[in-house]
Amino acid sequence: MTSNNSTLSSKTGYRYDQCFFIDDSPADFTLDYSQTYITIIVINCLACLPTIFGNILIILGIWSLPVLHTPSNILLVGLASSDLGVGLLVPPLNIARILPKLQGSPLNSWCHVQVAYTFFGVMFCGVSFLTVAAFGIDKYLALHWHLRYTTIVTTKRVVYIVLSFWVIFGAMSAVQIWSMTVYRVSVCIVVPFFLVGTSFTYYRIYRVLLRHKVQIQSQSQVSTLHRDRCERPNDASSTLNMARYRKSVTSMFLVYCLFLLCYIPYICVQVTILIASIEFDTNGSKPASDLKSLYVAVDFTETIVIINSLLNPLIYCWRMREIRHAAKVAFSILRCNNDQVHMDRSITFSQ
Repeated sequence: MTSNNSTLSSKTGYRYDQCFFIDDSPADFTLDYSQTYITIIVINCLACLPTIFGNILIILGIWSLPVLHTPSNILLVGLASSDLGVGLLVPPLNIARILPKLQGSPLNSWCHVQVAYTFFGVMFCGVSFLTVAAFGIDKYLALHWHLRYTTIVTTKRVVYIVLSFWVIFGAMSAVQIWSMTVYRVSVCIVVPFFLVGTSFTYYRIYRVLLRHKVQIQSQSQVSTLHRDRCERPNDASSTLNMARYRKSVTSMFLVYCLFLLCYIPYICVQVTILIASIEFDTNGSKPASDLKSLYVAVDFTETIVIINSLLNPLIYCWRMREIRHAAKVAFSILRCNNDQVHMDRSITFSQ
């Protein structure tokens, strides 16, 4: 296989491209790293069913409790839907494209699976990316438009926004099949822009919350007894709402941090491949060892991205009491435990 790889690599100039648009067999080094790819298969097998089950619980739980039909939770359903898509299609397609390579099968036995894998992977993970960014914007608007937030940010508008995410990355998936170079350039431009923007948004929220905390502490120190008695109910309500908001922001920030942890390795690899492609176009050569490293790095970091869809429901249930309750309701529905479902649905949450 090593000698065959060298022959194939010379034909493709050590490029890493979609097999669908290469007339001859593309360079493939799967057998050279068989242990790594077996590990990737095992991880995908283990992650598939828990990812599906966890995100179904989130979607079904929120849908079954009308009290949770808020704009923020609609975004959460959007994220869980894209993560569910990842669990349903991406790991099976990933396994289906790797196994023939490990068996030394010809290109036509795995090429179309490879294209389907990359198409759905980009679409689902791209929707997750935009939805995670939308969480930060939603929390920022709730903080700065707290009096007008409910009239401006409505459930219907959020549904349209989430649907637009699917349209955008459906188109980007098609672009990726048409030209991997254009796709990589898009990733290198769009992704850093949204990452910087989302990070700045959370930083602004942090500054406002910090300033609010300092103001509360200062007011509590200088307030008179009479003033304290008159304003205690409003202050208590304001403090309670801000504490609930702070917890919600912290939960979404953890989701964002987990997203960064899982996606940044993949983004770095794509940037490296883009640079390598530019160097190839300039110099006309690229060491095979570098191509092998990039080839394996792409597949391994894509598996890390898949794991993100498994971990997200765990973060929701750990950090959000109402989502944890919704997951319990969904589990009761799946078990056909109607008595428990009616009892759980009777519980309400303060908004």
